[in-house]
Amino acid sequence: MEEMIKIDYEVVVKYHGDILILESKLNVSVELLACNFAIITAKSQDVIGELLNYPQVEHIETPFLLNEQDLESFASTGITSFKQSTNLTGSGVILGIIDSGIDYRLPQFKDKEGKSKILYYWDQCIDGNPPEGFKTGTLYNNNDINESIQGKNIIPISPTNKHGTHIAGISAEIAPDANLIVVRVGTNKTCSTAKSTDFMRAIEFILTKSKGLNMPVALNISYGSGEGAHMGMSLFEQYINQMSSYWKNNIIVAAGNNADKGRHKSIEIKDKMSKTEVEFVVGRNEKTLNINIWPDFADNFYVYLVSPSNQSTKPISLTSGVIKNIIDNTKIKGFYFSVPPDQLVRRLIIQLTSDEYITSGVWKIVFSPITVITGNIDLYISEVERLNTDTKFISPTKKLTITLPGSAKQVFTVGSYNTKTDLVSDFSGQGDIERCMFKPDLLAPGEGVSLLMPGGDGKALSGTSISAAHATGIVALLFQWGIVQKNDETLYGQKLKALLIRSARRKSNFRYPSNSSGYGYLYLSDISLNLVISINKEDLMYRNKKKNKRKREPRYVRQLLKGIEQLEVGFNLIHGPGLEEALSKLDAIYRYYKISDNFGIVFTNPSKLWYIDEVLTLGSIKRSEYFARLAKMSEVSQGTSGGTVALEDIGANYFKNNPNVSITGKGVFIAIIDSGIDYLHEDFIYPDRTSKVAFLWDQTKDGNPPKGFAIGTEYTKEDINKAIQNNDATLSVDEEGSGTMLSGICAGLGNLNKEYAGVAEDAELIVIKMRKIGGYYNNAMLYAAIEYITQKSLELKTPVVINISLGTNNMVQLNSRVIEERTFFTRGICIVAATGNEGNAQTHTSGQMKFKEDINEIEIEVAEDEPLLEIQVIVNRPDKIKVGIVSPSNEESRLLEVSNYNEITGLFDLEGTEYLITYIYPTLYSGQQQATITLINVTKGIWKLRLVGQYITNGRYEVYLQNRVFLKPGTKFRDPDPGNTINYPAVYEDIISIGAYDTKNDNLWPQSSKGPTVEGSLKPAIVAPGVDIIAPYPGNKYATITGTAVAAAYTSGAVALYLQYTLVDRRYMNRGFVQQIRTYLRAGAKRSANISYPNYGYGYGLLNIKGVFDQLR
Repeated sequence: MEEMIKIDYEVVVKYHGDILILESKLNVSVELLACNFAIITAKSQDVIGELLNYPQVEHIETPFLLNEQDLESFASTGITSFKQSTNLTGSGVILGIIDSGIDYRLPQFKDKEGKSKILYYWDQCIDGNPPEGFKTGTLYNNNDINESIQGKNIIPISPTNKHGTHIAGISAEIAPDANLIVVRVGTNKTCSTAKSTDFMRAIEFILTKSKGLNMPVALNISYGSGEGAHMGMSLFEQYINQMSSYWKNNIIVAAGNNADKGRHKSIEIKDKMSKTEVEFVVGRNEKTLNINIWPDFADNFYVYLVSPSNQSTKPISLTSGVIKNIIDNTKIKGFYFSVPPDQLVRRLIIQLTSDEYITSGVWKIVFSPITVITGNIDLYISEVERLNTDTKFISPTKKLTITLPGSAKQVFTVGSYNTKTDLVSDFSGQGDIERCMFKPDLLAPGEGVSLLMPGGDGKALSGTSISAAHATGIVALLFQWGIVQKNDETLYGQKLKALLIRSARRKSNFRYPSNSSGYGYLYLSDISLNLVISINKEDLMYRNKKKNKRKREPRYVRQLLKGIEQLEVGFNLIHGPGLEEALSKLDAIYRYYKISDNFGIVFTNPSKLWYIDEVLTLGSIKRSEYFARLAKMSEVSQGTSGGTVALEDIGANYFKNNPNVSITGKGVFIAIIDSGIDYLHEDFIYPDRTSKVAFLWDQTKDGNPPKGFAIGTEYTKEDINKAIQNNDATLSVDEEGSGTMLSGICAGLGNLNKEYAGVAEDAELIVIKMRKIGGYYNNAMLYAAIEYITQKSLELKTPVVINISLGTNNMVQLNSRVIEERTFFTRGICIVAATGNEGNAQTHTSGQMKFKEDINEIEIEVAEDEPLLEIQVIVNRPDKIKVGIVSPSNEESRLLEVSNYNEITGLFDLEGTEYLITYIYPTLYSGQQQATITLINVTKGIWKLRLVGQYITNGRYEVYLQNRVFLKPGTKFRDPDPGNTINYPAVYEDIISIGAYDTKNDNLWPQSSKGPTVEGSLKPAIVAPGVDIIAPYPGNKYATITGTAVAAAYTSGAVALYLQYTLVDRRYMNRGFVQQIRTYLRAGAKRSANISYPNYGYGYGLLNIKGVFDQLR
């Protein structure tokens, strides 16, 4: 029990600024990790409660307890298939093992000369000489270990090392020439349990050491926790996701052994008028039992327990506080936790304890509905202590039993199968495809695997730990082939995982991915390994062929078609020092566009896309993302005829008209990223003739850029005040008007007409006038704008809501940030984005290939000649689909086999249309296939997109044209699909996505983009007014504006009111995170009785600010 108490005094922290100052102020210990994470250890629980009073602290999380994920078995099976002759041995690669220790004396961990292959061994449990930057444990280097092997300066071998030795041994047998870095977690008393903070320290240490050694690392985590909501959103999981992008690594995690324990129950309450009962059994001799209940935030119930003697507890509700009962010598306590920033659900815990034993038998949890929107509830019996195997739900649910951190999205999660029966192991943790938990990724052997154990004993173990160890060794082999041998230096992370998924063995009568099997069985034979390698060789041969041609023709690969030669594609790059110098040394055709000291764009011709591989392998590159042009999601109409104002509809007038309420957005920034602002418009000038605009960065006007940036001119409030005094309109001009109008909807003063005032009149504005490249807005300038705004918010310690009014049909398969730090855990920074105006634009279609060589044709109608037409095909992983084009005259392009950066160009002679078809497989960020078809000088007629299955498992694909604003009115799919039209960046899970409705009839605006996302996430969050809204227009005028950008602006104003109330007024300091804000917006939304929510059009309903504040109370 001492270990449990210590856990309460150690927390994970997401922070900004100087967090080390807390060591002197609070007498705590602070250990800094990467990506603005830290671990704080305090001597009392009271000190932990004070942390959120400091602005540097964005979020805190109590550590999870993680357990070993193996089980002893009498079965026996070997790994002999991996000992067969191969040229891949793991040489030049690190095996990172975080476990219970290691018996470094065993031959598996020595080289041919008898010296240790372990480069570092950090025993966190022995105080002495910790690694630099850490405060506990003892670090032993390779020399120390070799001396111990020789009998000098003996390093203690932990009595708890069995599990870690077994895991390391399996991986080392597969990759015998790999070196190891080992971290022992846990305590001297137990190896079966460790804290998530122990693992965070270990991950940081191993990745940092591997980078210093310039060696790729396959990092194994074979522990897991059944705590949390199992949806991949905890601080621990987010840290691991971010570290997955740090250096060249794959983090391999066991799926957990909880599927057959009966400790999870999922229910959906459909009858909103009747009670629902969930039965569970308490086995004999239990003293402590915790049940975690996770209902959707929008739902409200009375919950009570019924004992085996049919006695009931008091009901627990959101307003009941802590409920305590005693029934038959069993103490029962129930209470709701406050909503953490990482969840969209509430957490209710029911604790059963007894000084003797909890009453055994069948208990019931009864739910009596108060307000039910979704009715989805997950219940987990938590193992605070080892429980009797009879303690479980009577009708348990196997899905969503993946243990944490296997539920983290970026890790490689491995489940178990039995090699004798070829069936999924009953214990192997499962995902939930319906809720976008696509886990496990693959299965590997995990039952009855034998290995030489410490002391020479032969043991057989079962569990997903064993499966993860197999995968770790295989990853090390591929690292050697790709990175060490320089066959493919980007073969790590999502790309490597995608290749393993592609090569997996799948049963013909099963559908993949599945909750239990993921994408199939990881092959453990040389044949399957060669299959994976052959996929890479396919790409290698293609790139080598290109390189050979380039040697003969140093500037041009071949004579390109005239139109295609003028095109450019780009990659946005976050980088460290020395990038431009490194780029100058490459034998590549590119153009670099510098935006800031650590950010820019590299452009090349789309027919030379394979050049990008050389750029991405440069050591100074940290992260990358495709460059994309963005469409505005608003349309301006002159005059106010037919226009309306929606303040009453959204509940804003309650705050404006109530003299006892002072919630106006004061102390909050609203950031508008659009076409600029008319700062001389009276609606943005206070009575003392000072401006509402705190900062204005005109990216289009070079002169005095913000600190750290290379473009544009920054104007401060003082600059703008001076311009107002002098009636000087030359600082920056909003030529399009939409930026001014969106600013007015958010925070206009209504000086010319009070009826047209904005939602949050006292909020101040940060305005970005976006720069265009090639005549278009783009995501690179959007990223720079968000970085600038975030810096201002943190520097001035002022909360900000960032309004995004642009988007694209491109990159809609993303759901998590590629180049930006996530805003989930940055208190007081919230991003609101328009979902897009593509709902009825006929720019999206979808379909499914049924089998290999299946052919689908998609018709595209072009009513007027198009100068440029881009079509993007997204294929569900791990499938491959060949893509071709058929012209109106029935001329066909060539079909090209799918491989990375493969491309083909051609000319349709009769139409005079040039084409370029480019494949990326797998994409770096999602592992899917992406095919881009570019047509130049497209003549009118019916064009066909021909799809041919090359490798098919589930066969699903999505196809997109450019956004409607980039197309002629008659260009469209003939069989469109209005779903899956949420635009980037609203697809991101840490952005609040807003659709639009028409206040004149309260119906969804037909053009409002609809969910789900390509990854299956529910979008939009809510909808807000977006049709014919009157707002300030440049020149002291008013006009009307329509689009989802308008809806986002109304919501941004509402969020500013929320941030004032919660953070500025310090009423709810722990509720200022984006997930919580989105949750309150959803819960407080206005809903119609004849519509089922949530849905892919309205989300959770209509924006209702009053409802949001009602939920807060």
